[in-house]
Formats: sequence, C-alpha cells, structure tokens
Amino acid sequence: MGADELSPLARLFNTLLSTCSLILLGSVLVKLRLVDPDRGDMRAMIFYTSNIAFPLLVFSTVATAELGAVDVGAIIACSLGKAIVMICTWVASFLAFKVQRLRSQ
Repeated sequence: MGADELSPLARLFNTLLSTCSLILLGSVLVKLRLVDPDRGDMRAMIFYTSNIAFPLLVFSTVATAELGAVDVGAIIACSLGKAIVMICTWVASFLAFKVQRLRSQ
C-alpha cells in the first residue's frame, strides 16, 4: 500500500509520528550533550529548516493541493475557533493588565 493509498487520517498519523520522533531525537541528543546549542551546533539546522525545508514544504503543499477537495466547513470551523481564542486572549490580557487608577485622576 503506497502513501497515496493511505487514508487522510493515516497520513496525518504518519506525519505526526515522524515529527514527534525527530523532536524527541533532538531533545535526547541535547540532553546527552552530543549537540550543544551554546557552541553553535544548531545554526546549520536552523538555517536549513527556516530557509530551505519549510519554504519547500509550503510550496509543495500549495502546488499539489486539490482545491476542489477542500472542506469549506472545516476551514470555517478552524478560523472561527482561532478567532474565539484570539478574542478571549485579548479580553483576558486587557482585564489582567489594566492600569489601576485612583478615583481622583
């Protein structure tokens, strides 16, 4: 069974599993001091990730996207959820960090 034949849920699981595995591997390498960020060991990885891999991943995703298969309801639900979280965060921050003034001012 090829990657194209897998269900979307299986492909998502595979992507999340590989991503979490690489994050765990990086954490273990830092804990074992095989990679030392203070020495600058991470500069090449950061350059590769931010300037090469991520832009290529975004381009590949956009270039091969099937726009007819987009579930508009899912996009609206995600956008609405993000908007609600953003508004709640703004209101909580506004109320929590409101400057207390004296009545005479």
